[in-house]
Amino acid sequence: MITRWLPGTTAAHYLLRRWLLATAVITVVLLAVLLLIALADAAAEAAAGRLPPGLIAWQAALSLPESLLVTLPMAALGGLLHSLLALAEDRELLVLRGLGFSYARLTGVAAAGGLLLAAIQLLITGFLQPAAVRGGDDLRRAALNSAKVWGLEAGRFVRLPGMDAVAYVASISDDGTGLGELFIHTRQAGVETVLTATGGVYRQDAGGRGRVALFDGQRTELPDDGLAVRNVTFASGELLLPPPAALPAAGDSVERSDLPALWRRGAEERQEFHWRLAPPQAIFILTLIGLPLAVWGQGTGRGRRFAGALVVYLLYLQLLASARPGAALDDQLGAWLPWLHVPFLLVALGAGWLAARRF
Repeated sequence: MITRWLPGTTAAHYLLRRWLLATAVITVVLLAVLLLIALADAAAEAAAGRLPPGLIAWQAALSLPESLLVTLPMAALGGLLHSLLALAEDRELLVLRGLGFSYARLTGVAAAGGLLLAAIQLLITGFLQPAAVRGGDDLRRAALNSAKVWGLEAGRFVRLPGMDAVAYVASISDDGTGLGELFIHTRQAGVETVLTATGGVYRQDAGGRGRVALFDGQRTELPDDGLAVRNVTFASGELLLPPPAALPAAGDSVERSDLPALWRRGAEERQEFHWRLAPPQAIFILTLIGLPLAVWGQGTGRGRRFAGALVVYLLYLQLLASARPGAALDDQLGAWLPWLHVPFLLVALGAGWLAARRF
């Protein structure tokens, strides 16, 4: 088995595989947690009437590229520390050193993995994230043209978001506009109202307000005091629904634009362009910082190393987030965004030089 550790590509590939596998596992775990949080937030928005109920799962799924902005750098750093510390504890790193695997070669492995993960992050920030924003906007607009946006399902009682009302519909057409056998119960200002109709047609007006044209129905009002009960039958009528969600700006907004589109905008959106490049740069630099943390001292003090890596990660990512367009410190740090990586790069190079002398 020792032959597998001979200096060359076999050992490098083994190290790289262990690191990337640990990174993938950590990424999946972190994304699962964030996905549950996103589902809870989307459900809360739907209950408050700010999100179509039918888009809860899509909203959570389309938030994954944004979640990867913070999880992938953390997973890359944590995966590198875990894999190298495990090698040190099992004396495999000592075997590598004895067979001539230098710190420079170890740095090459870390740099190669860091570049690979940085390329993946660049794909996410530059293309997948704006595509997710565009997809979410398009799905929301399409849903607003259907009665299903309110969570209506044939044969089920549902609570209408943004209204103190419960609705039931016996059937819904495939396009979500035709409704059959409606029942709606509302309560307002001490009066309960029961509205029934044999059918209806849903549409959305220019202001984003839902309108249901009702046919052959009956409206009954029941005051709490039980007096002056009103009952009205009608051949046709209309029910107004509040807009379920405020639509984001369409067109070529910054959030919807990918990297090539931002570059074509020139200086106007140059800060956003640099922000899209920041997470990939952070992954590569954090990798260079994590390497000396992992190999310094023959793998002792695992808890302190992870704590130190976490502090560096939080400081780095928080600094970048503060310079993000629209953030609290945008005015003070925005112009310096491309240069915020330099201090951490210097720390990585300095720590790497010291670790190489002791490796």
